[in-house]
Amino acid sequence: MLNKLGFHYLPDYLHYQEKDLAVWLPELQNFQASWLVLKTSSNVAIPESFISALLAENIQPILDFDLRIDEDLRPVDLRLFLEAYNKWGVKYINFFRAPNMRSSWIDGAWALGDVVSRFLERWIPFMRMAEQSHLIPLFPALEPGG
Repeated sequence: MLNKLGFHYLPDYLHYQEKDLAVWLPELQNFQASWLVLKTSSNVAIPESFISALLAENIQPILDFDLRIDEDLRPVDLRLFLEAYNKWGVKYINFFRAPNMRSSWIDGAWALGDVVSRFLERWIPFMRMAEQSHLIPLFPALEPGG
């Protein structure tokens, strides 16, 4: 049976250097981790060397852009990142925060109603862009009681 243990990495974009790998990769190996969620930015890519080191140890990175749902960003704005990540061996991508949480929406957008339809209208173009880049888009996790 395959190991399905995984972890969420640090909640920022500041720990993707060689020194961070030297600290955390042995810990992930010790737990036989098979996946790791990494926060990524829409402005700067996670270094290829960081992703390659994880993949070399059979740890699949799951990239999380953690976007607010009504953020002013188009799917095409992420195309180069998505294509690079696919080329480097990434398979899974998440774009948005929990859509059932008010804090995931830009101020006031939650109160406009029809949150499910508005979220799907926003998510589907990102999903299609990920698929065009040969990545598997993940539906964002829902928060209990959201």
